[in-house]
Amino acid sequence: MPIMDVVTSAMLAKETLAGLLRDKIPGSQIMIGMAGGSGSGKTSVAEKIKAGLQGCAIELVGLDRFFKPEDELPRYWSDYQQAEQPHYNHPDSLKVDEMVAFCEQISGFDVVLLDGILLCTTQPCAA
Repeated sequence: MPIMDVVTSAMLAKETLAGLLRDKIPGSQIMIGMAGGSGSGKTSVAEKIKAGLQGCAIELVGLDRFFKPEDELPRYWSDYQQAEQPHYNHPDSLKVDEMVAFCEQISGFDVVLLDGILLCTTQPCAA
């Protein structure tokens, strides 16, 4: 994603979030998921949003922490490397139950930003 797109996306998200924060119920939190391809700018946008919302309690959760160990990942054949490789882009690569349990326990923040390539492929998050 070109840097201008990242900045523009972050600015629009920040404006939208500011409106949501004005209207949010006291004691509640806003949970926002950002999904997209590898290297598409999810983390950059999340970090810019967090930096732009100073004064708010914001938790940034990178969902990469919920990947299964490499030896448990689905595999795919790489023509380039002429060998099987771990398939990090497959929905079965995530420890979904652990991710959902973690996210359900998050509290004390105004906004929780979830950042992960497979975020919208998991039923609890896609709903």
